[in-house]
Amino acid sequence: HHNAIQIAADSGIAIKLRNVINPDHQGTLIGEGPFRDQRKMIKGITLRPEVVQCEISGIGDQQLSEWLNELSKSELQPVLQFQLQGLETSSFVFEKHGLVKSQLKVLESGPGIGKKEFRYRDDLSLVSITGDEMANSPGVFGKMFEILGRNGINVISMAKGGGNQTLTALIPAKDSNKALNALHEGFFLSGHQVIHLFLAGTGLIGSTLLRQIKKQKFHLLQNRQLELRVVGLSNSRKMQFDLKGIDIEDWQLALDHSAEKADAKHFVDHMKSANLRNCIFVDCTPNSDFSSLYRDCLLSNISISTPNKLVASGPASTYRELKQIAQLQGVRFAFETNVGAGLPVINTLNDLLQSGDQILQIEGVLSGSLSYIFNQFQQGGTFSDAVQAARDAGLTEPDPRDDLFGKDFCRKLVILAREAGWKAELANVDMKPFLSKECLHSQSVEEFMQSLVQMNETMDKLRTGAAEQNKIIRIVGKVTPQHASLALEAVAASHPFYGLSGSDNMIVFTTERYQERPLVIRGPGAGAEVTAAGVFAEIISIANVL
Repeated sequence: HHNAIQIAADSGIAIKLRNVINPDHQGTLIGEGPFRDQRKMIKGITLRPEVVQCEISGIGDQQLSEWLNELSKSELQPVLQFQLQGLETSSFVFEKHGLVKSQLKVLESGPGIGKKEFRYRDDLSLVSITGDEMANSPGVFGKMFEILGRNGINVISMAKGGGNQTLTALIPAKDSNKALNALHEGFFLSGHQVIHLFLAGTGLIGSTLLRQIKKQKFHLLQNRQLELRVVGLSNSRKMQFDLKGIDIEDWQLALDHSAEKADAKHFVDHMKSANLRNCIFVDCTPNSDFSSLYRDCLLSNISISTPNKLVASGPASTYRELKQIAQLQGVRFAFETNVGAGLPVINTLNDLLQSGDQILQIEGVLSGSLSYIFNQFQQGGTFSDAVQAARDAGLTEPDPRDDLFGKDFCRKLVILAREAGWKAELANVDMKPFLSKECLHSQSVEEFMQSLVQMNETMDKLRTGAAEQNKIIRIVGKVTPQHASLALEAVAASHPFYGLSGSDNMIVFTTERYQERPLVIRGPGAGAEVTAAGVFAEIISIANVL
């Protein structure tokens, strides 16, 4: 077809036309002489989707030769042979299609071959890359290993053939399409990369992220040759999948009309069974339905980006296990937005540690909602009005108690302590509550908001007392190698926290290098736009290493 010929011509690939009626005819070569394209050494990728591997070990050359003779009598010819473990084990690969029971019996019952010497596996495929210049091109063989490895595809055996013009890998059959697509993208679509996104949670942060992806889609494709393809969505009611890509212009409509009810385990199982290359799971939900399944995702070579704090601040054993699995699998477990929304807090902390610095103390105003509340309160008015203003602005959690009781803040302290290499558990954070018992024991959100009115007089006295000392009230978290605490403090004008405004977060790192003048990070720490932007940046960062 002329379209196929045009693609080959544009890519500088020669074509040879042959005649099926007259197969002995030499055919016609469309190209320029002995064609060699120095730009692309790989000319083709092939797949044998169903093959059988037979391994024979512990027998001599004579027995092996007799076994091969028996095979030839049964019209069995291996398509590939591997030599494993020196000369002790030989591996033969046969086409599975057409392999009848009588031939299989020959495979298993050759001279001197018993159950101990014979191993058989039929859930495999062969994938090969071919090119004239491969043998003289450093890095081509390594690139094939790299592409398969970072997509979680286990290479069982590898062989070169055709005068080093072909490299063949024996892989699990379930990974056939994934391997083919990954190699095609890696060798033929150089510079163009497709990232498959599964997104759980389409609330304020998730929907904002989708809008940001939509806005940047053309820019990323044109300037970064990066395509972000949303292939799975889930909210609290429904979920939708389309491995070719959900239309991001009408994602809400597609999700609303989906017949599949939301189910976290089903969503993750579908994501795993899809077995897509370059896959990232984005969890924008506030609960543990999906976070309890992170382990399954990472073991399936699916990277994770999440603003959900439950895992990173949960049991230390789970936190450590997930980080170890991610490292072993060569994927990312990323949660930068757990602390400081879109601010580069965790990355900065990791950079300090990896460059050999030692963290002495971390101090911070780590809640954008609490920062906003106390800044509003500092300007005048009542404390309860300041909380209501933050709630109306969408800066608090749906239940403001999650912010004011400090649990969310404490989770961030635990995460920072762990990333600094210190032991920390949520139950051990020294939190000094400043709300009354009535507030603490309120049954509903509305009861809580009403009980806050009773706090106005107490909070007004704290504000006045601080002002008499030329100080203002801040809620401050501190972490050291031995201790983590959260409490209200009156800070003077000389303190970095004094000048905070709006919903700004501020994190102060005191380290061996930054001891006299600590390192300060400041910026918006709450809001869907900055949090979604932080997740977006994390997706791009993960894409850079996939």
